[in-house]
Amino acid sequence: TVEDAARALFGRSHGEANLLALKYRSNLLARGLAPATVSRRLAAVRSLSALARRIGLVGWRIEVESVPVEPLRDCRGPAEAEYVALLSVLDRRRGVKATRDRAIVRLMHDCALRRGEVVALDVPDVLDETDGMALAVLGKGRREKVRVTLPEPTRDAVQTWLDARRTLAAPDAGPLFVNVSRDPSVRGSRLTGDAVGQLVGRLGQDAGVARRIKPHGLRHGAITKALDLTNGDVRRVASF
Repeated sequence: TVEDAARALFGRSHGEANLLALKYRSNLLARGLAPATVSRRLAAVRSLSALARRIGLVGWRIEVESVPVEPLRDCRGPAEAEYVALLSVLDRRRGVKATRDRAIVRLMHDCALRRGEVVALDVPDVLDETDGMALAVLGKGRREKVRVTLPEPTRDAVQTWLDARRTLAAPDAGPLFVNVSRDPSVRGSRLTGDAVGQLVGRLGQDAGVARRIKPHGLRHGAITKALDLTNGDVRRVASF
């Protein structure tokens, strides 16, 4: 059990505990686990030892370092022309799905929202204010929602989707972005992050973009564009 493992670790001396952690790291690597996985597990052990030290169970901490991880993901966002191509594909399409997808793509690019933040939105999170539309977004690592104002094209896309969403007979208090499948068992349910990943990837293919477009790439594209528009003002872009 977790309790047995913790007892076996914290019942040792400083040196013995770190030696055990070193053997654990070697064992994980010998089993062929990815460096990122090994590092994540070692981080959990270090975090547990820090807690034990904080509450007085031990007077030492685990000092075994993580395994260096070489970044392999292509985190580049779409160039401006590629983003325009995505929107052009959606503009040529008709129907409720295209309307929904347009609003999702604009939110992830124009407002730099993560896909998890987008799919977590509920209809009441859309704030109709005197100076325009805004969203109440629960950002990553936050406990309270933050007000995010929408530029006009994004606001129009969201409003058009809200109008189309009503034709699905979806409840007004439910998720903002829902499944539009013809299958009644899933129609109207909250859209998942995986579904957003699939729709963005297919959209990139249909737009003729050579490399695969990912949801987080749209966020990266927004940040890059913001840096260009502010002449590299990192503080302003961080606030954005």
